[in-house]
Amino acid sequence: MTSHEIFKREITFLSETHFRLGIDLALRGREVEDSGISDYTTRGKSKQYAIGAIVSAANSMEASINQFFNYEVEDTSSLSPLDLSDAERDNIISWWNPNSRMPIVNKYQEALTRGGKDPFDTHANPYKDAELLNMLRNKVVHYKPNWIEIGGTEQIEQIYGVKFPVNKLFKDYPTYFPNRCLGFGCAKWALETTYNIVEEFYRRMGKCGHFSSFLEKEMVQL
Repeated sequence: MTSHEIFKREITFLSETHFRLGIDLALRGREVEDSGISDYTTRGKSKQYAIGAIVSAANSMEASINQFFNYEVEDTSSLSPLDLSDAERDNIISWWNPNSRMPIVNKYQEALTRGGKDPFDTHANPYKDAELLNMLRNKVVHYKPNWIEIGGTEQIEQIYGVKFPVNKLFKDYPTYFPNRCLGFGCAKWALETTYNIVEEFYRRMGKCGHFSSFLEKEMVQL
């Protein structure tokens, strides 16, 4: 290498891209539900958009905390927005393993604890809903069909039924998951859940906000 050669580096983030995709899919799903058309194809589309929005929301939640570990916590420049001492940064960096398969919400909790900040109350929001979002994402991605007894209340409905309204196109269906559960209401809840935990996490870390003002304007559409 000669003396005039310069190494160039680039880093790209996807947390907001995932989130904006989720908003787009959720809004498309709302259009389908509001159409009032309830044939097989239309109902299928409404579930497709909901699944996409849920997965995108969970992806954004994970990409946001990975961005924190892989980039922001190591930014020690004077422009760093994080309220972390050198010792707190070192404590986080020395613990972080990029190949960790730790649950998403646990990553947020560990970062706060090792950064000397107040951890989330695991029995309250935004932590609790974030945990439920990750569970729902896993149920959708690793879906296993099962026979369901008609007439009773499904266990999953007891958990999520109070969180968001059902898909209007499936309101008369006897089974809750995945039919009545997966719709615009669920998609909106998923996106709001991600937004809330990410914003509160960064607030505790001393940063005013993680997502851009442009995305905040898009959130209003939900």
